[in-house]
Amino acid sequence: MKNGITIFLCLISWNILSASFTSNSGPYQANEILSNLSSPWGLAFSPSKLLFVTEKTGAIKVFKDGIFQYNLAGLPRDIATVGQGGLLDIVFHPEFQKKPYLYLSYTTKTRANPHDGINTRVSRFTLSNEKTLTSEKILVQGGFGTDGAHFGSRLAFDSKGYLFITIGERHHKEKAQELSYLNGKILRLHDDGRIPDDNPFVGTPHARGEIFSLGHRNPQGLDIHPLSNTPFVSEHGPSGYDAYLPGLGSVGKADEVNAIFSGKNYGWPILFGSPKILPWTNRMINFARNPNIQAPLVEFTKPDGIAPSGSAFYTGKSFPSWENDLFVTALRGYILRLKITKDGQLIESEKIIPNGFYRLRDVTTGPNGSLFAIAANGIIEIKP
Repeated sequence: MKNGITIFLCLISWNILSASFTSNSGPYQANEILSNLSSPWGLAFSPSKLLFVTEKTGAIKVFKDGIFQYNLAGLPRDIATVGQGGLLDIVFHPEFQKKPYLYLSYTTKTRANPHDGINTRVSRFTLSNEKTLTSEKILVQGGFGTDGAHFGSRLAFDSKGYLFITIGERHHKEKAQELSYLNGKILRLHDDGRIPDDNPFVGTPHARGEIFSLGHRNPQGLDIHPLSNTPFVSEHGPSGYDAYLPGLGSVGKADEVNAIFSGKNYGWPILFGSPKILPWTNRMINFARNPNIQAPLVEFTKPDGIAPSGSAFYTGKSFPSWENDLFVTALRGYILRLKITKDGQLIESEKIIPNGFYRLRDVTTGPNGSLFAIAANGIIEIKP
């Protein structure tokens, strides 16, 4: 933006090419830099500053300075693109120069008939010359279900080198509370797939050792706080069919942003809503009376559900006042900025990008200090 002038260009089928806005911290621009992608879902910058974008339909496109370079070779052949499933998230090993690994989450069929089961798989690949994947090692797979929804599938490394993974409950909400299933859980692994000895349910009879927390519905956002090393997730709350109470109607959405702690239970499907509602009854429940359930940091209840998807802490230098803030993309058409202190206190929030421009799917900090976000079938860059 120059001289305080806001310029809008060529609105076509939800797409806005360029716009200028003002936030609590000052002006910024949102520019569409890529378009015509096929259901983009995850994005990550390589150490050489190439932008890798996953397409749910089964491809990874690589760009340099907004210009297409090539499709990544060597992707697995058994990706199942069903409903919300397909090729999903992507993350580079934090020590890529020593360990040239790329991690992907994707959905696969457990049998030839897709209705017999679909699960989430997370694999590690060797990435050669940033062009070809080889040597797939399956780290974990689970979260079985028979439909095409609620896969979770976000990936993030913390500062100690642990890999965190979100798994949705796959419309089997009761399994989110059962430790013998990965449905509705946050997982924690070593970078090679080994289970850390200090994971909270290691040694618990019939429990999966990968589990770090439980009681999640469909967590599609995940990142690690740069100061506290605490994982934060954004997750879809219930609506319609799974948020209906007799005599009350639909009581969703109850979308949430949660700080994730070892062994904690985040409630689904025992509790949701504000005040908390016990599903399938008319009983109102208070967190104070349920110390075993972890309260959300932020909650968006009916009618203000936001359909949260990917999230990322800002770690660039272009927006000093946004340093270490959490940005949550919303499929309802905006990005939420949350300023969260090292000890986990929310002290400020605002919407970035006005409602209605895009279905915003994921976000990350770019090497140039801009924010990059998936918007519908394109990529936008947010810069001063």
